[in-house]
Amino acid sequence: LTVVQAATSAISLAPNALQFVTTAGSNPATQTFQVLNTSSGALGWTASANTLAGSNWLSISPASGVSPATITVSINSASLAKGVYFGYIMITALPSANAINSPQSLLVELAVSAPVIGQNGIVDGAGFASAISSGGISSLFGTNLAASTDSAAAVPLPTTLAGTQVLVNGVAAPLFYVSPTQINFQVPNEPVGASVSVVVVS
Repeated sequence: LTVVQAATSAISLAPNALQFVTTAGSNPATQTFQVLNTSSGALGWTASANTLAGSNWLSISPASGVSPATITVSINSASLAKGVYFGYIMITALPSANAINSPQSLLVELAVSAPVIGQNGIVDGAGFASAISSGGISSLFGTNLAASTDSAAAVPLPTTLAGTQVLVNGVAAPLFYVSPTQINFQVPNEPVGASVSVVVVS
């Protein structure tokens, strides 16, 4: 009699987090992720969607299957107030899968009426070229960038206008002008390098 260990399975999620951005009163487009098996055994699984706040705005389809599989994630955010919400999707292997890492979770972040920088939306303020430089003046285009329109009235330039800030590599940038769709700011003098992190806080 020869007794061998049963084949094992291992859950892998791709990607392992999802981010949704939408405006108040509307729902964002659906997104998908994959449930994969990085081992040799068969991987049957079940899935559940959970929210940490804001009622039950997160749903998935299907709720069970065998890897490899694709799960569609839907958001019902039409009744949610402006803000950032978090949820997660739990993937649990069936007992027969003999999974070595069950369960696994996927983080879901939902931003309602959050600032959104447009595609290629950060440009040089003079010629609207795509490159920006340390100490230079730049313009940023997008949606929900500020609650209202405001301009700097004096120097030194403020780093907050109408409740809005621009952070370049974590440094608050001096602001000339803010509006819901455009911000004019001075890039901080710190070297920016080949790439920069630009964050709008509103």
